[in-house]
Amino acid sequence: MNGSGGTMLAMFLIYGTSALASDLAWSWDKSESVKYRLETTLVAPQGQTWPAENNLVARVTETRAKLEVDCSGALDGKLWLVTCSLGQVELSGIPLIGTEDVMKTVFKEYAAEIEGKTVSFRMGPDGKVRRFDLKGVSTRNSDHGEVIDGLRQILRRAFTPFDLQLPKSGDDKGKKWSQKGSPMLFEVMTSQGTAGGVSLKHVVSAREEDAVHIESNGRAAVVDGATIEGGASSMIRISAKAKSQFNTALGVLDWGQVDTQSDHSASNMQGLSKDGPPRFSAQIGRIGDDGAVLKPDA
Repeated sequence: MNGSGGTMLAMFLIYGTSALASDLAWSWDKSESVKYRLETTLVAPQGQTWPAENNLVARVTETRAKLEVDCSGALDGKLWLVTCSLGQVELSGIPLIGTEDVMKTVFKEYAAEIEGKTVSFRMGPDGKVRRFDLKGVSTRNSDHGEVIDGLRQILRRAFTPFDLQLPKSGDDKGKKWSQKGSPMLFEVMTSQGTAGGVSLKHVVSAREEDAVHIESNGRAAVVDGATIEGGASSMIRISAKAKSQFNTALGVLDWGQVDTQSDHSASNMQGLSKDGPPRFSAQIGRIGDDGAVLKPDA
């Protein structure tokens, strides 16, 4: 082809490629709501306690949560205000020997506490999650306050795949890009925050018509905020991998999965435990109009 036809084809290829390269931006207003199924597994080799009211305490080495959410978003200034109503909630786990009945009772109470409630967070067009919170709950007493705090921690793990920062101006320029700030991926189970150095990089691994596949890898060395206040510093090393499929037509994720591994630094006494500190994995999948959950290939 030559002449004006060749020129038009060249222009299409240039602008078409440019348009495809700059489509990585979150947008929550392209549909009324988006439904997802969330699953997360929290592994605590040295044990995790989940306190409830009436002096009940579940003691587990693994916590599993499955829930369905219905999310919608609207612009609030330059940020998206995203609200997700929590549908059916399933909590299970691996209890310490002889405590299965207590675990079931506690997790039943936990699930009933958040079913029908709302999670909200703010998100920039780049995808960084800010001000994550559980709405519609109130603290009756100190015991109930511990329940609410525990539920927030579980939900933060379940929602972690949403915290995917996309490249500036939606254009990856064919290169890796870094996630700024403190990614949810490297949080530890504490209500007092973490401190330390992190590195998380993303890269586009494949493109389809309306889907961009993203792979993520990162490392962090963090300190639990509670140990800092107590005059100690238990350094935890975390490595993480993630995969996501971003839907460029909808402006949201089709699916995402994250997995972390952790270990204590060599200078920590806790490092003598061969099982290491807690870690978690999480997966989200958009529920299509036919009710099927989108998820990565096995």
